[in-house]
Amino acid sequence: MQNKRSILKNSPPPPCNKKNQKIMAINKDSPKMGIQIMNGMGLGIGSSLGHRAVDIIMGPKQHFEISQPPPSSNTSDFCKTIKHQYEKCMKDSLDSCNELNDLIIKYNCV
Repeated sequence: MQNKRSILKNSPPPPCNKKNQKIMAINKDSPKMGIQIMNGMGLGIGSSLGHRAVDIIMGPKQHFEISQPPPSSNTSDFCKTIKHQYEKCMKDSLDSCNELNDLIIKYNCV
C-alpha cells in the first residue's frame, strides 16, 4: 500500500481552466495617465525641494543684468555707417542684408 504523499508527488498538475479567459490587446499592467501625472508631480516636487536645499546651503541665486553703455558719439557714427550700408544693400539685393539688420537691432540704431 502506497501512502498518500507518494501518490500526490506523482500526479500531474490540474489542467488550466481556459474557458473563461479572454485575450486582451492591452496589457493590464501598462501605466495609466493618472499614474504618469502623479509621477510628474512627484518629480517636480522633489526637484523644487532639492533646489531649496541647495539654496539654503549655497545661498540664493543671483541674477546678473548686463546693461548697455549709454550712446556716445562713436556709437552714433557706427550707427550711421551701418544704416548707410544697409540702405545700399537693400537697393542692390534683399538676400544678403540680414547681418546688417541684426547689427542695427543689436546696437539699437533706430
